Amino acid sequence: MDVLCQIVTSALDAEDGEVTENTTSDSIDSWDSLGHIRVLLFLQEHFGDGYVESPEIASAVSVKEIHKILNETS
Repeated sequence: MDVLCQIVTSALDAEDGEVTENTTSDSIDSWDSLGHIRVLLFLQEHFGDGYVESPEIASAVSVKEIHKILNETS
């Protein structure tokens, strides 16, 4: 979960510690539609060939939800 929080933090240019497992797209101003695309791109960059895009992750609205989806697809 810590790695995912760091990825989201970097993607959204958030402050260190601002993104936690309880963070949602409503709680960070930069997590808008463009920010979400950046999150997806950073995930793909981090996981490389092991990253599987899914419709669920494209519509995920929280760090917990992304974590759950990544665990289900790995």
